[in-house]
Amino acid sequence: MEFAFTHGHDAYAFLAQVKDFLVRREAENNLVLGILAGIIDGRQTFSDEPPLMLAVENATGIQLVALRTPPHNLLLSTAVNDGAIKELARELYDAGHRLPGVNASSREANVFAEAWSDISGATARLAESQRIYSLERLNPPRPVRGELRRCDGRDLALATEWMNAFVRDIGEPQVSTDARRWIGARNAGLFFWIDGSPVAMAGFSGPTPHGIRIGMVYTPPKMRRRGYASVCVAALSQRMLDEGRKFCFLYTDLANPTSNHIYQEIGYRPVCDSAMLMFES
Repeated sequence: MEFAFTHGHDAYAFLAQVKDFLVRREAENNLVLGILAGIIDGRQTFSDEPPLMLAVENATGIQLVALRTPPHNLLLSTAVNDGAIKELARELYDAGHRLPGVNASSREANVFAEAWSDISGATARLAESQRIYSLERLNPPRPVRGELRRCDGRDLALATEWMNAFVRDIGEPQVSTDARRWIGARNAGLFFWIDGSPVAMAGFSGPTPHGIRIGMVYTPPKMRRRGYASVCVAALSQRMLDEGRKFCFLYTDLANPTSNHIYQEIGYRPVCDSAMLMFES
């Protein structure tokens, strides 16, 4: 099967080209859709190297979409067939790309990692097994004292401190911890749960045509196991639904049974598993 590769140079035009393909499985592809929206907004630029935006097509149409904002990992959409994934690996290697890793739904991530390892000689290491969840209707959690408040300029120092702590907790040093990218942004924001003072945090980013991604969920260690994270995520998710989103999405670490449990209790339903694989020479 012969494949063609279309490189995007303008994020707005590229999104228009691949949107219908990605929205067919919007929940699974929420990260690719959301990152493209962030590139358009100017939030997803982390180096002088331009983003990689690539569609893999054959005679029947788009088979796979790939996206990378250096220095971060390669992101893959769901794929119509494994052949497109393997050909993408060859195309990127021959073009001189050297990738730190790949994030995708589990099947796509593993197929790409095996192909990349065969071509490059690198070893793929599983850094995190994740699960994507989607929420359409909230199950309110047990009441917890406090209220949700959007972060603003006065919160920059604490929000940055908590974002750094969140990144340390999940072991993903490539995540941007600049709270200024979130506070006051058009398609992103951070919120504190306030019980006298801030006791938990959650954020939203990565808009898709019908949804939004919830993330940056953090509670300081001394405030944990009091229900603050649940009520903060629940209140923010309901706010996003009230503002017109059909879905809220979030990612969990499968090694953390607590977070997987509390999100399901408030109405999040599993969509698929995903994987973060890192390449080592």
